[in-house]
Parts: sequence; C-alpha cells; structure tokens
Amino acid sequence: MKNIENDKKHLIELGLRLKEVRKSKSLTQKAFADIGKVSVQSQKLYEAGTRSPNSDYLNNLRIFGIDACYILSGNQHESGDNFNEALNRKILVEVLEIIEHHSLERKNPLSIKAKVDLASLFYVPFSSLGKVDRDVIFEYLKHVC
Repeated sequence: MKNIENDKKHLIELGLRLKEVRKSKSLTQKAFADIGKVSVQSQKLYEAGTRSPNSDYLNNLRIFGIDACYILSGNQHESGDNFNEALNRKILVEVLEIIEHHSLERKNPLSIKAKVDLASLFYVPFSSLGKVDRDVIFEYLKHVC
C-alpha cells in the first residue's frame, strides 16, 4: 500500500514540476503538448499527476531545452552544451545497466531502439550531475514501460 501511495505522490510531484516549467516558459498546455508531440488531453493528465509521460515526450521536451532530469526528479542540472562534453563512460554504462535490468524483468523486453532512446534521455542530465540516481530511473521505468 505504501508503494502505491509513493507512486501517486511521485506522479503528482512530476505533474506539478511540468506545470511549473510550462508556466515559466509562458506556454499554454497546447503549446507544451505540441513540443512534447502529445495531445492536449495527455498534457492535462500529466500535469494533473494521473498519467506518467513516456520517454518520447520527455525526450522531445529535452530537445527543446527543457531539463528532463528536473521534471523527473526535482533536481536541476547545470546548463551547457552537454552534447559536446566528453562522453562519461561510467555514467552511460550505469544507465544502460539499469535499463537492461528493467528490460529483462519485463514479459516483452525492450527493443534496442527503446533502450537507446531511454539511455539518451537519462544520460545528459545524469552526466552533468556526475552521478546516476537509480531511484529516479527505476521510478520512471516503472511508470512508463
């Protein structure tokens, strides 16, 4: 029962952060939904904390310059041109190991493309933090995959 309460709390907090970020950019729910390539209804459900966004949505926000790590965990990372920084192999390996572990536990393992998409979503924010927050990744994977 406690896990269900924690899951609900996590979704509500994630929704509040999404709304906060959207409003800080002076965007409507429709504009934010367009950036994330989802329907306005999905955006409303994400912000209400009743549905968890998928990796494609968060990756689309990240491409637009929105801190996906903050949305997922509440922890902001330093901005900068993270794509031009040296590859942090340790972080990448740890992210991939978590994703692979999750994939093996599923009835239908994740495709290579899904694993790469998830790794790219998590790598940038965690490499700039210099460490991987396993709990954030597990929580996200539990809700999305």
